[in-house]
Amino acid sequence: MARRRVFDVADLVDQPLVLLRREFRMRHLIESAFDIARMRPKVLMESASPHTLVAVAAAGYGTAIVPSNVLIRHEGIRATPLVVRGTSIGAWSSIAWHRERFLPPYAQRFVEEFIRYARRFNPGRDVVRRAPPMVKPKEAESS
Repeated sequence: MARRRVFDVADLVDQPLVLLRREFRMRHLIESAFDIARMRPKVLMESASPHTLVAVAAAGYGTAIVPSNVLIRHEGIRATPLVVRGTSIGAWSSIAWHRERFLPPYAQRFVEEFIRYARRFNPGRDVVRRAPPMVKPKEAESS
């Protein structure tokens, strides 16, 4: 399993999983992926700390599912994209602005700089690059 480029949630059917608690958005995305795959995950443990989940996985107790922006520095732990039926699990973020309001130049620069920064310095950028691209959301229509 260590050499695989991506994992499908179906590959985790018999694995003990360590997951974020239910109040996290990532947990809802993971549960939805298992619902799509018509599976019930074997949840060994829940935590509010992704780093705790990684440490539990490093100790050999289960497979941790954490967001891609979590820095993983444990020897012997490999981060791999998780998909459901070949589709990446995740969500797009957006910035909304009323089209009739003035968009200050600093707001536009913030968006551009954030995108550049995230592409270069996101701890999980190498994992994200191996994942199938997420479907880009449609832009809101101007009316």
